[in-house]
Amino acid sequence: MQNEEELKTVSIVIPILNEEYYVEKLLKSILDQDYNMDIVEILFVDGNSTDNTVKLIEENLKDKNINYRILYNPEKITPKSVNLGIKNAKNDIIIRLDAHTEYPSNYITKCVYYLNKTKADNVGCLSYAKSEGIVGNAICEVISSKFGVGNSKFRTNAQSGYVDTVPYGTFRRSLFEKIGYFNEELIRSEDNEINYRIIKNGGKVYLFNDIGSIYHPRNTIKELLKMAFNNGKWSTYTSYFLPGTMKLRHLVPFFFVISLIVGLIVSICKVTILTIVFLLEIALYILLDLIFSFKNIKKGFVHCLLCFIIYPLFHISYGIGSISGLFMIIKKQYSKRKKIKNLQNTIYEYDEKSLRDLQLKSLEIFRYLKKFCEDNNLMIYFAGGCCIGTIRHKGFIPWDDDIDIYMPRESYNKLQEIWKEKADIDRYECVIPSENNYTRNIFITINDNNTTFIKTHQVDLDINHGIVIDILPLDGCPTKRMQRLMQKFWTLIYSLYCAQMIPRNHGILVNFIARVMLFLVPIKKIRWKIVRLAERKMTKYKISECDYVTDLCSGPKYMQNEYKKEWFETAIYKEFEGEKMPIPIGYDSYLKMAFGDYMKLPPPEKRKPEHNVVYCDLNKSYKYYKGKYYC
Repeated sequence: MQNEEELKTVSIVIPILNEEYYVEKLLKSILDQDYNMDIVEILFVDGNSTDNTVKLIEENLKDKNINYRILYNPEKITPKSVNLGIKNAKNDIIIRLDAHTEYPSNYITKCVYYLNKTKADNVGCLSYAKSEGIVGNAICEVISSKFGVGNSKFRTNAQSGYVDTVPYGTFRRSLFEKIGYFNEELIRSEDNEINYRIIKNGGKVYLFNDIGSIYHPRNTIKELLKMAFNNGKWSTYTSYFLPGTMKLRHLVPFFFVISLIVGLIVSICKVTILTIVFLLEIALYILLDLIFSFKNIKKGFVHCLLCFIIYPLFHISYGIGSISGLFMIIKKQYSKRKKIKNLQNTIYEYDEKSLRDLQLKSLEIFRYLKKFCEDNNLMIYFAGGCCIGTIRHKGFIPWDDDIDIYMPRESYNKLQEIWKEKADIDRYECVIPSENNYTRNIFITINDNNTTFIKTHQVDLDINHGIVIDILPLDGCPTKRMQRLMQKFWTLIYSLYCAQMIPRNHGILVNFIARVMLFLVPIKKIRWKIVRLAERKMTKYKISECDYVTDLCSGPKYMQNEYKKEWFETAIYKEFEGEKMPIPIGYDSYLKMAFGDYMKLPPPEKRKPEHNVVYCDLNKSYKYYKGKYYC
């Protein structure tokens, strides 16, 4: 994700909403910057302020020779404002600023310097809280201490280095084209989420400590507790729907408040041992509260007393907010399940033209894949319905709605390795089932990013829902009975934990065993460890060392078939839709073993598309339909 080119032009993005109390200090710190402001643009994104914020911006920047624009976001959601600013930005570097903050005069200079020097994907500096009045100063101390906010490094004066998050952020604009924009579903915690996504995609986040911005927190206890409640609510929500985004420190108040509730209950019920544990917890908390509140006694007794009061109020408000977030999750999940059920009962009906258009779009994808494989010496041929269609119809089976491909395991693995490097990934994605990309498929697919083909069993998944080509690997098939039985055993384990769904139409016994096995291993990480182990076991027989090959990823029925290796040693080209397309050299023997009398048409009631589809659109990306046809 690193970019070696040194970038200099800057677009500053500032979301604003009713900031008249802070905006003039912000503008002064921008005007005092020592950076060349001729290559800087400022984008204020206003959430329909009802005070004098916009007027003050225009008055303060009048005749200042500053390139600025004011954009409007009526939805008043911060990540939407930031994204609007980024999408309208013209320069190479995006610096996000917060309106409640003042910045040192070398802030832009330092951000650009460290972004170019470290090659990190996001950089930021320390953040110091500053307020006015005795209550405000106490609030600043609480939200700047490790007892108050945990090991939030940018708030606790940490050393320079790579971290999990920084305030605000300085990014290359190209980053957002690679990993996407800020998550607009998050009212809070959007900065934690995008930093997590950067790191997850192999990038880095860098904190530099030679300067610090000055953040103006809430000035009253009431405003602080409201902020804590909302932060807690969204930290729980984010942790559930985007695992890994939030750290343990964000969830500590949740467990603290839960422990207080449980402790009160056991005390009322007079459970002696648990009551003692509860009292020890309270005593330990009070001790820590005293230590951190009175360590700066030089600031005065009243200041320390206020800190002593604010710490528990802050933590409890955050914890109650976290519990509120839990209820928000339950409500959303209930609504989501209801919506999914309705979507799964929605079947897209093809007419003759729409089905034909789908076939031709699938063929367009296959042409690209075929050329890619030929250029990279990868073996590929039609499988299943398209292979039958080639021989029986010289094209698609009239009711077929997809293309299935066979690739020997060696070519199959190589395709995954080189796709991102050599393919047109803006148009086509090689979707590989994994722990972080759960698709309910047990094989890889090639998806067209600019189209939509949402299947009923995937409506609850936020995955690539473009028109798809299924790629099925061919594996070596051992001749020894025990080895073959073990290969089938490991294939069934692989299929169950990779798809993570109950097999259909395989009988009551298989259904029961599958449910038990999924119940016994509920943890996702362990399931995927089993998947990787099973895949190694079932694919360990190389085709070059075997006399037979088998198809392990098309289900239990086809897994039983043992094809002679020479049937798939090379491809021959036959007419398909007026073009020459590859099929296995031993296609007749393969098709007879897999399908019987494949030249005979099925009965009329079975002449229909195979997949249940919620929605299909050949001209719009599936991303356009998120929240409407998939969740």
